[in-house]
Amino acid sequence: ARITQNSFLAAGGHNRVSLRQFQASPTDPTSVEGWLPAGTWPDLETARFGLACQVIGHKLLVSGSGATVEIVDIMTKAVSRGQELVTPRSYHQMVAFGEEGYMRLLALGGLHGVSSVADVDWYEDEEGHWMKAWGRLRTPRSHSGGAAVSQEMVCSGQCGQEDCVEEQGGLCTVRMEGRVAKCLELLTPPSEAIQGVRLSKLLQVI
Repeated sequence: ARITQNSFLAAGGHNRVSLRQFQASPTDPTSVEGWLPAGTWPDLETARFGLACQVIGHKLLVSGSGATVEIVDIMTKAVSRGQELVTPRSYHQMVAFGEEGYMRLLALGGLHGVSSVADVDWYEDEEGHWMKAWGRLRTPRSHSGGAAVSQEMVCSGQCGQEDCVEEQGGLCTVRMEGRVAKCLELLTPPSEAIQGVRLSKLLQVI
């Protein structure tokens, strides 16, 4: 997870507890010399695999290998235990969005035991707690990707099933300059009082 303009933190993995920072050099950004010495950051309390991590405000949240969550304060480097996820999961995604003072975090998909998860957990930064979102992924999935993007980056007008002119095998022709797009899932948070997320379609140009 990126913590500054030129650096990121790598957390855990393969049942490790270490936190390592990489500081990219403007002259040689991929040099292994960018890795800061071990011990620059404290260890996590729990060894994890299939984890996900995301920065929200000045905190790095780390989850995976169950329901437990750890919070790393980027300013002080203190590690503490956060409130547990509603749905235990591994190999999932955490996506942050919002504005300063009104940040939100979604935990999406993953594995619980041997089954893929469709549930979505919702984190409110002000209260520091997780709740189950009323929306679910239409398709349970793990080992997947997720990102917060603006609608304008993906398509013009409203993204939705009504944009699909013809759909076959998951592919649909849409009113986007005649291009072909793939219908994916989009979790759209409401703009005001947040009680969950609304599911619609995301159209990815291919």
